Amino acid sequence: MIPVVSVIRDEHRAMASVLEALLFVTEEIRAGRVARDTEPLWAMVRYIEAFPHGLHTPKEDRYLMPALRRRHPEAGPLIDDLGREHAHGDRLISALKAALADVETDHEGALERFATRAREFADFNWAHTNKEEGQLLPLAEQYLTPEDWQEIDVAWRSGEDPQIGSAVTREFRQLFRRIVNLTPAPMGLGPPVSR
Repeated sequence: MIPVVSVIRDEHRAMASVLEALLFVTEEIRAGRVARDTEPLWAMVRYIEAFPHGLHTPKEDRYLMPALRRRHPEAGPLIDDLGREHAHGDRLISALKAALADVETDHEGALERFATRAREFADFNWAHTNKEEGQLLPLAEQYLTPEDWQEIDVAWRSGEDPQIGSAVTREFRQLFRRIVNLTPAPMGLGPPVSR
């Protein structure tokens, strides 16, 4: 396997873990099994906004997809569709943040709206990731040249110190650890939910 493809898939798995935790914590709050604390929810929403949509997706848009479009023009409709989905994901994140802000101000029905927005974003993201992993990455592996992959790999890892990783990478690792520590067991390392 091409190393950067492994990194892309790992980043998808990290995002899926955060989304699972977001849905879990939201449901536990709705059921009254954990306190209505928005801190872990905000940490997860910040991760979703900053990492996948702020760092991961732009690299797909700038490097992976244009390279595939050059090497395999027939992938154009798929690439266009994924690009539209990236823009739609940004709109869903904005709606998710607005819904969480309403939960903080305790607007009537806000928690239910937030739960709906969280489920919408999670469902969208899983379908989108499945399309990338089931269609985009296999085409990229088939049609891109070693030179293309080298350029993508350099872009993906740009600015990283091989010993300690970039400051951005460390920041996301710290945020991910914080999410794990704030999320109640069994999904995270926080205090277990009362049943």
